[in-house]
Amino acid sequence: EGIEVTELLEPLAPAEDAIAYLRRFGDKGKMLLAGHLPSLGKIASSLMSQGEHVSIHFEMGGVCRIDVEALPTHKGNLRWIMTPTQLRLLAEKT
Repeated sequence: EGIEVTELLEPLAPAEDAIAYLRRFGDKGKMLLAGHLPSLGKIASSLMSQGEHVSIHFEMGGVCRIDVEALPTHKGNLRWIMTPTQLRLLAEKT
């Protein structure tokens, strides 16, 4: 329901600032973030760990799902990641 646009998902925005912003939408239950690297990679890493960098190989147009109990957190669970090629294969099946 609704689309929010923010500069906090731009390529060089700090992950901590983006996560603080996302707390405003915690009552929504689910969120989809669309943005750019490296910021999305840093947000994903911050959601899953504190102090250590988690490296996720994102391809342009790829997606992943990270489940969290509440924001802010560093204990998120990476449920899946899909490349653009995998997404195209899924689209062809439907």
